[in-house]
Amino acid sequence: MQRKDKQGWTIQKAKRILTDDVCNTKVEPYHCHDFSLVKLIVLGQWSNVYTTIIPKYFSAWRYVDLMAGSGTSYIKESDCTVAGSVFVAKAFAREPYSSYVLVEKNRERYKALNERAQGIGSPCQVHNEDANLVVDKIFGSQPEDTHSF
Repeated sequence: MQRKDKQGWTIQKAKRILTDDVCNTKVEPYHCHDFSLVKLIVLGQWSNVYTTIIPKYFSAWRYVDLMAGSGTSYIKESDCTVAGSVFVAKAFAREPYSSYVLVEKNRERYKALNERAQGIGSPCQVHNEDANLVVDKIFGSQPEDTHSF
């Protein structure tokens, strides 16, 4: 699928992470700065590249976030809440991810993330653990024909 208006497509996706329903919640977002918004846009663009290429070589591809937070980020300088990494990766994906694996150690952020992840639409595992302790389990159980982003 060739995009004729690449800049317009990026702007459309960027606006979506600002207005996504996941942002409309009372649960505490992760507090960050304006450079985090740039990071999210770059992540989204890489998600698009990744999901364009990987499906040609693997039968399944998954998004793994070992420090997923609550699923939203509060940008202090602009006083706004935006969708977190997992929702940005999903919004920008050319082909939907086969599954998602999310990890958050903090109990309150985990509960918020787990609630938000219900709307992802693909199989999603949400772990309330220390990423350092669960990483071997996550990647050790990955099937050979699956790739992780």
